[in-house]
Amino acid sequence: VCNVLSYPLPPSLSLSQHAQSNVGSGYVFRRRDALRTGSVARVFHRVPNGASAARVSIKCVSTKDDKQLRFVYASLYGKSKGEQVTYERWCRMKSGDELSTSLQRVEPNTVLETTMCQYALSFGESVVEWSVEFVGPSVVCNDNAAIAMSAGDQCGMLSLRTTALGCTDEANKIN
Repeated sequence: VCNVLSYPLPPSLSLSQHAQSNVGSGYVFRRRDALRTGSVARVFHRVPNGASAARVSIKCVSTKDDKQLRFVYASLYGKSKGEQVTYERWCRMKSGDELSTSLQRVEPNTVLETTMCQYALSFGESVVEWSVEFVGPSVVCNDNAAIAMSAGDQCGMLSLRTTALGCTDEANKIN
């Protein structure tokens, strides 16, 4: 049995002594975990309506003796009848190092499982802050022509003119 977070998050969300919600956005979940060899931090999220991607940011706050340790971030979500999509990111970080994953595709009203752990052969203790942010289509131009949305009868349609967006930033490209 797992507790699934629903969005937008209430401002006073506190799941444990290590969890905190973001002030200002109900679509960002922040968490701080003390990890050790083989420990796992796991959170289940119900993908909010309108979200098409999730971005994860990871910051190593501290490690024992300020040495590099290996971490693994993984996510799993179900798209439709039995189909599951996984994403993994392995990294080496020491105190102060940060990592932002590329955007991961998600579908509204599915459950996204996010997991952060310290690799089993990385000895010592660490403190890691990580966040999950759900993002979706938004107007990026004043003329509203780059993205036009219409919805009715609980279904929606999106028209996207990609030449108007000019996405060259690797962190904002969708996997």
